[in-house]
Amino acid sequence: MENNKSLDALLTEWNIGKVKIKNRIVLTSMGGTNLLGWMERNHFDKDGARFILEVAKNNVGLVLPGCQPVYNPMFGQWLHKNEK
Repeated sequence: MENNKSLDALLTEWNIGKVKIKNRIVLTSMGGTNLLGWMERNHFDKDGARFILEVAKNNVGLVLPGCQPVYNPMFGQWLHKNEK
């Protein structure tokens, strides 16, 4: 397979704060991320966990297995506007 120089940047390290990530390849969340995810037909299960482990073992730099809501649908407000 030919080495594509335009993709070399994907294999460089980067930092998030004080954490060093070994490359710029990121697996983002893929379903099962809504508030009622357990009711989805394809909810996260043991096969999903095995998939994420395999991806992590095979040189993906960062795995984001879920999501964090920034809007509260129950109270209709952005979470950063909540009183602390």
